[in-house]
Amino acid sequence: MLGPVYLLFVVNTLGFAAGTLGMVSAIGGISSFFAAVKAREVAERLGLTGAMVLIVTFASVGLALIPMAQGSTADGSAMLVAHQLITDGAVTIFVVTSRSFFQSITPNEVIGRVTAGLICANQSAALIGAIIGGAMGAVLGLRAPLIFAVAGTLLAGLALKAIPR
Repeated sequence: MLGPVYLLFVVNTLGFAAGTLGMVSAIGGISSFFAAVKAREVAERLGLTGAMVLIVTFASVGLALIPMAQGSTADGSAMLVAHQLITDGAVTIFVVTSRSFFQSITPNEVIGRVTAGLICANQSAALIGAIIGGAMGAVLGLRAPLIFAVAGTLLAGLALKAIPR
């Protein structure tokens, strides 16, 4: 849901130029790099499930900064940069910890099939989310699906709490 709506929101609603958006996105890449370096430490300190819960909740804070931005001003830029710093790093750590979690509970004989199934489910959810987000954005405006994505991410964090530690 987030990807296409984010791009339209930032360019069409907030009025950011493509070059500025590229610079903001590059900051997310730097955040992801450092998060990848720290992912193991986070997982060891919090445990895999504890890290997943905390990181998804933390990512929702970063996501909330997107619909709070109010134009291509210094404040709007700061919101988007903070979003990239928080969310991209959090997603990187989540990917590492969630894959490690699934690998730890899956028998070796079926790990390839389980991983393929998870990738298929993830990509299918992204496609369905893009369609829903686009429809929601067309009817309610582009800020609405972004707020919905924040709420969904918070709910995912709560759902992850049900995983035994």
